[in-house]
Amino acid sequence: MTEGLEKLLSGDEKAFEEFIKDNQTKVYRIALSMVRNPQDAEDIAQETFVKVYMSLSSFAGRSEISTWVYRIVYNLSIDFLKKHGKRAKITKTLDDPDDTELLELSDDSFLPEDAFEKKETKKDIYDALQSLPDEQRELIELKDIHGFSYEEIAEMLSIKEGTLKSRLNRGRLALKKILSKKWNIDG
Repeated sequence: MTEGLEKLLSGDEKAFEEFIKDNQTKVYRIALSMVRNPQDAEDIAQETFVKVYMSLSSFAGRSEISTWVYRIVYNLSIDFLKKHGKRAKITKTLDDPDDTELLELSDDSFLPEDAFEKKETKKDIYDALQSLPDEQRELIELKDIHGFSYEEIAEMLSIKEGTLKSRLNRGRLALKKILSKKWNIDG
């Protein structure tokens, strides 16, 4: 156990503040990718850190603490969706196709004349993701946008890695099919 984790688990307020600073963006983005509403995502992120603080003594250390936190935000988001219906109304979010942080598709050799094409490509990917069933979209976002490992996602969702990989593969194939049709690509 690292010194920072020991301080965090012992109730050190400075360590908890640092922990929040290190994790708040990712917690917010997970909530946002699920509930699709910035205000609701902020509320869920705040509730996540309150729950983490109140539950630190129950952290068993069988996983990384960040994985434990991400599971909490995921579960709170699921609870929110169940309480408020299938899906919250989609509003402009950080995962908006106009946001430069979504699926960064270019390298540093990006040319200004490519801007329109890049924006259209991102919009196509965003639209295709939104058309997937919720589970497939969420898995793709957790793995390919948020960068979680298979192990972390499997633990967050309480499923086996093999099941996760199978479901993720189906989602990626569905996404590929949608984009291939949109872009008139054989495959």
